[in-house]
Amino acid sequence: MIGLQVLIYQATASCPEGWMILSSSDTKCYKASPFTEKLNFKDAMEKCGSMNAKLAEPMNTEENENIATKLSGMTAFSRYWIGISDKDTEGTFKYASDASEVKFTSWRRGQPNNRWPKLDCTAFKNGEWNTANCENREFPYICQMDISEDDDNSDNAGESDAIDLASKINVMKAKLEEVEAKVEYNIEKIDEDKEKLDQLGAEVDFNSEKLRPF
Repeated sequence: MIGLQVLIYQATASCPEGWMILSSSDTKCYKASPFTEKLNFKDAMEKCGSMNAKLAEPMNTEENENIATKLSGMTAFSRYWIGISDKDTEGTFKYASDASEVKFTSWRRGQPNNRWPKLDCTAFKNGEWNTANCENREFPYICQMDISEDDDNSDNAGESDAIDLASKINVMKAKLEEVEAKVEYNIEKIDEDKEKLDQLGAEVDFNSEKLRPF
């Protein structure tokens, strides 16, 4: 399975190719992993960290809704890890990146669920959040890369050319990931449809036997 690749900053204060700006802020870039790439919460944090990013931290309605509706590669039927948990203090949700307390929330009805132990991490689906076990549950994940004007500096033309080449390569890899995810999803659907057809065929055979004259 092809995973997210390390992306290099471009020479301007914009998202690296393959990442997206989703809100009025031009300092936050987002990317979702393929829905077939599932990790536990800790491993997802480390994966984002390997790209100089962090698990996404939606801080207002606009960011939350844009992640749900505009982030390419996400599927409506899958949950994705975001960087929010109450592992330190039950019921007090904090951002995983700096342990600051969460102010904006978008909990699904009946959430957060504290009835079962260790439901301390947060999964995102269609703009709604719910709690899940950090260690045992595995989901795809959403990374957030914070950029600033300081990223505008380019030391020399050679470095700029290298960055451009790396960005183009990453775009190709991102497209390949999307195609691969669609292929795997279609294979799963075909298998499910085949099982249904086999079951229907068995029922037809059974009923045919019952209708035969003695």
